[in-house]
Amino acid sequence: MFKDQISNTQNEPLTHRLNIHEVPGDHKTFLFPPNDKEFAKIFENALKNK
Repeated sequence: MFKDQISNTQNEPLTHRLNIHEVPGDHKTFLFPPNDKEFAKIFENALKNK
């Protein structure tokens, strides 16, 4: 999910923690070189700090 896509259409409070990580590229390119390596680092760190 990307920052500009986040919405709570029912205007209810979130019941869990939401972390947003900025990654290079857009929804079509963030998994392709050269963005894939940076995404992998961010994702791995997020899993470790869960």
